[in-house]
Amino acid sequence: MRFKIHPTPEQEKKLDETLEYCRSIWNHLLSIRVDLYDRFDLSVSKSSLEKYLKNLDYPIHSSVRLDVFQRLCSAYDKFFDDIKNGRLKNTKPKKGMFVKRKDIPCGNNSSGFIKYDGILPKGHPKFKSKEDFSSFSYKQHGNGWKLEENKLYLSKITGKSKPIKIDIDRLPDGELKTCTLKKEGKQWFAYLTVELPENPVPSTPTNAVGIDLGLKSFIKTSNDDFVEPPKFLRNAEKRLVKEQRRLSRMEFRSNNYKKQKQKVNRIHRKVASARNHFSHCLSKLLVEKYDLIVFEDLKIKNLIKNNRLAKSYRM
Repeated sequence: MRFKIHPTPEQEKKLDETLEYCRSIWNHLLSIRVDLYDRFDLSVSKSSLEKYLKNLDYPIHSSVRLDVFQRLCSAYDKFFDDIKNGRLKNTKPKKGMFVKRKDIPCGNNSSGFIKYDGILPKGHPKFKSKEDFSSFSYKQHGNGWKLEENKLYLSKITGKSKPIKIDIDRLPDGELKTCTLKKEGKQWFAYLTVELPENPVPSTPTNAVGIDLGLKSFIKTSNDDFVEPPKFLRNAEKRLVKEQRRLSRMEFRSNNYKKQKQKVNRIHRKVASARNHFSHCLSKLLVEKYDLIVFEDLKIKNLIKNNRLAKSYRM
């Protein structure tokens, strides 16, 4: 569940610093794996890398550091699994290339490069820039983070007396688990997970409905009710094309380029937020009206592959 938070300027600075520390840990651990593989043709075990992580002196909570390590391990597991199952093709890197990193240790190579027998192959975990790393997580409620009504306490960030205000109407009855802090543009959001009881109270449905997804109407029910598609992306298309055209004319990674990219991202975030709000309102309306809701079995991912219809399916 996603909730907006309202940190003070001091808290926001600490959130940004924590995010930067997490990015440095990711790049540092990844550089060790790449460097050892390049120099000695060795792969580092997870246990060895985890022991090394404990010796890193970063002023962030231990569960946050551990989460970065686990995310890197998951990225490598996915990479090896994709290779094993043939989902990655032409992954052999080109010779004579280098992996450039400006802000992380590079072993004994003082030039700022790690010499590698090629660029990082397709699907391999990448070194993260500031734009690529936007979130960090606390793994357990009561261990690093705590929620009391609309007050969020984060270890190493808020302290005990100055919590962050969080916009929460209500939470489902269950046990709080993880808290992920994510920066979207200039705003911060908290993603909370709740473990629900294993045996919910059984109920007998008395009011059922079938729902058909379509293009002319967003949904059509078995009662002949229908909802028109909102077309959020199409309504924002003219402005988006205009701002993207401006972005394409600017020098890559210049200050004006970064400012213009924020404008483009802001439009995408507004479209995504409108979609999310519409979906939640519609789902709430259906859940309150019907006891049993049955959808047709559609593979939406396959439908989106059709370039002529993809935009209509995306609202």
